[in-house]
Amino acid sequence: MEPGPRTIVWANSVISQSLPPDPVRAGNPAKIVCTLPEYLDEHTAEMTQIKTSHYLQYDIRSITPERNGELLAAVARQDAYITGGHTAYLKGQGATPRTQKASQ
Repeated sequence: MEPGPRTIVWANSVISQSLPPDPVRAGNPAKIVCTLPEYLDEHTAEMTQIKTSHYLQYDIRSITPERNGELLAAVARQDAYITGGHTAYLKGQGATPRTQKASQ
């Protein structure tokens, strides 16, 4: 069994076969709930409606107690998005111990 490229599998889903490119799957057994472009369109639209937070301000290695409180309060009210993580990684910022070697 292999996940296809650009595959999203929701938490607690059970995959029993190889996946094609671009599906979003959920459930047990996992079924396709939408395509990746549909998922991205929906979440991009949601991000215009709610407050987003930039990755570098909420980096787990340097987050302040105040910012942590803001983040927890935002998540308690509604969905929350932290943006810019991949962009920061591509700029050589925000690497984690897991990705540090790849960014050097």
